[in-house]
Amino acid sequence: MILCLMCQDKHKSDSTRTNGVRRSEKILHPEVPQALRLQGILMGGVVIIYSRQTHFLLEDCKDIMVRIHPAVLLPLAAHTALGPSYP
Repeated sequence: MILCLMCQDKHKSDSTRTNGVRRSEKILHPEVPQALRLQGILMGGVVIIYSRQTHFLLEDCKDIMVRIHPAVLLPLAAHTALGPSYP
């Protein structure tokens, strides 16, 4: 997780492999006592990784919509332009 934060480049595979829920549970309920400041810094890292994950998900959804859009519109356009007209 820390390596992912230290990299300035966005690496999709590094961000998507990180399980934010499990990491935040380990931070909030540590095996050994931690300073609250350290917990806050670590939770900030979890938030950054979660933000990157949602950004990558949004990019994937947009990419899928761009690919689906012509596949849906072309058959409809062909049907209305060449097909029978209904009253």
